[in-house]
Amino acid sequence: MKYNAITRFHMLLDQNLAVPEEMFLLIGREQGQEAEFVARLWCLQIEKSRPQE
Repeated sequence: MKYNAITRFHMLLDQNLAVPEEMFLLIGREQGQEAEFVARLWCLQIEKSRPQE
């Protein structure tokens, strides 16, 4: 099964794994610059909501 960048992005987030820079660039190429921007903002929001160690 082939997954697009957005699906792989969600898979990483669901597993609490870091999202590499290349994933954002791939989202931008597949879905457009606005989608890349939204994905970056979403990651920032998730990072802010996680408890600090």
